[in-house]
Amino acid sequence: MNLKCTKIFWVAVLLLAISCAYSCKTQTSVFEDSKYTDHILQVANGVDDSLEYQTALSFIDSSIAGRNFSPDDRYRIYKLKFYIYHNKLNKYKEALLYADSMMWICSNYKLKDEGDRQFFAYKFTADAEYRLELYKSAYENYESAKRIADTVSSPYVRSRYFYSLGMTYYKEEKFLISARMFAHSFEKLGAASLPDPEYLDYYKQEVLADAGLAYNKAGNNDSAMYYYTLAASFITNKQSLYPQKGKKWEEALSVVYGNIADVYKQLGKWDSAEVYFTKSIARNIESGRNIQDRLFNQFKLADLYVEERKFPEALALLNEVGSPDKLDSMTNLPDDCLELAFRSNAVFAKYYSAIKDYENAFIYLKQYHMAKDVKWARMQKRKVNSLESGVNNASHEKQILRLQTDNKIRNQRIAILVLAFVVSICCIVIIYYYMRSHKLNSQRLKIENEQIISKSSMIQEGLKKKIDTDRANYLALLENTEDCLWSLDPDLNILAYNKVYIEFIFVVSGKYPEVGEKDILRELDPDFYKNILKGYKVALSGAPFNSLDKGLNAKGVNYDFATRFVPVKNDLGEVVGITCSRKDITEYFTLTNSLKKNNEQFRNIAWMQSHSLRGPLTTIMGIANLLMEEEDKADSVKHHDLIRGMKEKLEEMDRIVNEIVKLTY
Repeated sequence: MNLKCTKIFWVAVLLLAISCAYSCKTQTSVFEDSKYTDHILQVANGVDDSLEYQTALSFIDSSIAGRNFSPDDRYRIYKLKFYIYHNKLNKYKEALLYADSMMWICSNYKLKDEGDRQFFAYKFTADAEYRLELYKSAYENYESAKRIADTVSSPYVRSRYFYSLGMTYYKEEKFLISARMFAHSFEKLGAASLPDPEYLDYYKQEVLADAGLAYNKAGNNDSAMYYYTLAASFITNKQSLYPQKGKKWEEALSVVYGNIADVYKQLGKWDSAEVYFTKSIARNIESGRNIQDRLFNQFKLADLYVEERKFPEALALLNEVGSPDKLDSMTNLPDDCLELAFRSNAVFAKYYSAIKDYENAFIYLKQYHMAKDVKWARMQKRKVNSLESGVNNASHEKQILRLQTDNKIRNQRIAILVLAFVVSICCIVIIYYYMRSHKLNSQRLKIENEQIISKSSMIQEGLKKKIDTDRANYLALLENTEDCLWSLDPDLNILAYNKVYIEFIFVVSGKYPEVGEKDILRELDPDFYKNILKGYKVALSGAPFNSLDKGLNAKGVNYDFATRFVPVKNDLGEVVGITCSRKDITEYFTLTNSLKKNNEQFRNIAWMQSHSLRGPLTTIMGIANLLMEEEDKADSVKHHDLIRGMKEKLEEMDRIVNEIVKLTY
């Protein structure tokens, strides 16, 4: 019996060893070769339009069916499927599923470049959730992506983070911030490197083109043209290095040409705009790709033809494109399709209105306003759920949750310690002594706690009074002056002002200033506003500035001012605003002019005293001397002439004195 059991035992051990060896062998060979994954990705990336992307998805599914891939390869396949669904097919629910799959792989397996892959998993999840208007979850994932980007040393990851922020701010129509994010993204790419150099170069031109687009939307055409030109030059230099992807680079160049044409159109250079629109359309037709971008440029060119009154060319182009579908609702359209519907209906309405076919113009105008309302509603929702506030709220909620967790753990620890203390007390013979001492200690701590609370309340009350006093003093300081005080943000929008400023603006313009609006003086007197604008610009550069502004003409009254502009800087030394003070020195200039006039009168009086009055006095003195010399000669006729001469000079002196008296009034 024992021998039989021993045999059974050793047979079981042998079978177990064989199964373990087989398991180890199959485990090492269960994963497909990564070259097979490279082949799948290469074929799927070679498609050109949305129809073929559906074929690419079918190819991927059929290629991976029944096969096992390593976690890294599975991550790459999920990433590609996310890209197709999110960027090409605009199916964001399916895209979110594959982003979640990427997140699951990162959470359960050790991957190569783990930080980079975690970043993209969070970023892609946030992008899809943002598109699906799941803003709270999106901002939490954006915050997680930011945390990873801050810790990962990869310049490429940092660049993709700034690029993601730029795209999100662009959708919220914060174009200037978006352009800066794209510029930061391109700066980070200077030190980036990837195994696939063509992918990195293509991404660089995309960042440059998007930076130009954001600057264009922000109204900064010079910066937009700079980045567009840089992107076009970059594409021209790089596309010869990748002849197997020539169509892809041609498509990118056509997009840049269309954007350059759009800038020329805005600048009124219609001939140049027409040339670049034609180049862009021709390249897209040749490559057979990016039909949507070609349609956008065709509608822009048709709009340009209508502006130039070239109706036959506009009609031919519109007939080539075809009329947009008449929809009862545009609510469910993706953003790109909605933008295309918006632009196409606008161009058709404009064309029919120009040729006075008002019936068709009204039909397309109705569709145009329908698309416009849907765009406005989406933009309002995005503004309410803005990226910046959402990420900050998500971070704040995480901090609160972390604090709550810490408090919970601390409370649990306290409870365990108390329980252990009670159990130990129960095991001690002198439990009464310790309980009594514990009670006394509790009473003492309670008294001390009450004292601390009372003292804290007194301190808090004192601080509150001090804050109220400081606030009252601050307000009194602002209002206890005859000078105009106001402040502005870097965009020259008014932030705050005192009552004197309000009264002055109302007196000179008949309007009240509003927070968030521009300075009313620029509309009231543009010439006078030039000196003020100069002061704003100098202050924004970081230096204080004093100006003397004369001749503001408002309601027939001229005003003169002395104005001081002082920059407001944050802790980093960046200028975040301007404070200004303006003193009315009209009375000072009036008094100065009056003093100048009086000085001139006094100079005239002095001249008359020193020249006009001295002549008659000299003559009279001479006549008096002659009379004294002729006193004994008794020549009455001569004396009579001398006396008459003295009388005439005295009358002349009287007249001069009267003129001097007149000058003094």
